[in-house]
Amino acid sequence: MGWPFFVVVLGRLEHRGRLSLDYPLTDESFAAALKALRPGRRLALAVSGGPDSLALLLLAKRYASLEGCQLQVLTVDHGLRPEAAQEAEDVAALCARLEVAHETLVWSGEKPEGNLQAEARRARYGLMGSWCLAHGFSDLLVAHHFDDQVETFLLRLARGSGVDGLSAMAAERGMPEAPGVRVLRPLLGFAKEELRRIVAAAGLQAVEDPSNENPMFDRVKVRQLRSDLEALGLGGARLVKTAAQMAEARAALEAMTETALARHVTFGALGVARLDCRALPEWPQEIGRRLLSHVLQRVSGRSYRPRLEKTERLLADLQGALDGDWTLHHCEVHVVGGEALIWREMRPLPPVLDLSRPGCHRGVWDGRLSYEVEGRAGLSLQALGADGLALMKAEAQEALVHGYPQRALMSAPAFWLDGRLLAVPGGFYGEVPGEVDFIGK
Repeated sequence: MGWPFFVVVLGRLEHRGRLSLDYPLTDESFAAALKALRPGRRLALAVSGGPDSLALLLLAKRYASLEGCQLQVLTVDHGLRPEAAQEAEDVAALCARLEVAHETLVWSGEKPEGNLQAEARRARYGLMGSWCLAHGFSDLLVAHHFDDQVETFLLRLARGSGVDGLSAMAAERGMPEAPGVRVLRPLLGFAKEELRRIVAAAGLQAVEDPSNENPMFDRVKVRQLRSDLEALGLGGARLVKTAAQMAEARAALEAMTETALARHVTFGALGVARLDCRALPEWPQEIGRRLLSHVLQRVSGRSYRPRLEKTERLLADLQGALDGDWTLHHCEVHVVGGEALIWREMRPLPPVLDLSRPGCHRGVWDGRLSYEVEGRAGLSLQALGADGLALMKAEAQEALVHGYPQRALMSAPAFWLDGRLLAVPGGFYGEVPGEVDFIGK
């Protein structure tokens, strides 16, 4: 696919030899929407080559020129279609002509057989979030728009979602997989057709993902029903308004959950949680479910919630339990005397992280520990494990006075140097070779 050469000049796209039409979506309205999100001076853009993300690139290029921002385009090659690599190269070529930095991130390894779109999305955000974290970008712009809001609401309604699922997509959200990085959606107030007009005005040929027309996917089915729903009075504006009202209700529930967390849960030095199970019956079931789900996410480091039905079963068990053991969401739950100690399971844990390359290493280990360390020969980060625990016992009995079961310690992150235990973060053992922070603390 070839890309015509152009430069951005005063809100217009100028081809070599002629001037195109004005933006249907103005620079001013885009800038106002983006500035409302308080962006920094370094902006990463998720650009696939589709019409939505190309429009975002064109608008952000103009914005950056006026505001003095640094742009970085990220394209993810999922490896799911043979054309994907070429499409990423085409985006790279366009960025070179626009004088915008570009990098292609590849989703490697085996692909899941089920729920492929959701897994691809998770991988995409994981790759981009990790890149942003490693390179010092705190804002990642994505091209979700008004029509995406409508379709997402309808999809979740069809699946029987509750308040959270029916809430509007947030214009700003954090990334659990990349603490300190925000996902920004400055185009949520604009229709897809407006974005297509921007791309057409530039004379660009956008990539059209064939899955967007495949009726096997639920989102495509919903898209095809939009006109029928409009006739019934269920137009996009009304649905988005309902989603916004759901978002307000969700915020109120989350505020109550935060109050319950502050009263009944503490997070220790290893990201291990202590929960007073005896206090759970004091709260409505909805708050209890949210509290338990929140704790399990933070302890496990997972970016997604545990399944609702499993959370409800565990909540019912804990409300009446004085003693017992459970596992859920890669967590172990150990209750003694009505108090639960919740820590990360030993499996599955990430592989050994090699930190031997010179230079700064920055990222998140297992969704639980953010780190920034200087690489040195033989340095690595991995779980403490049985071998590390044995070394701690042999060398520093006082390191175990914190009252954690051995299984909780074994799943803790640990720094190793040439096969020798160097440090366990949180003051448990040794001196950490850099800056670390338990996300669940």
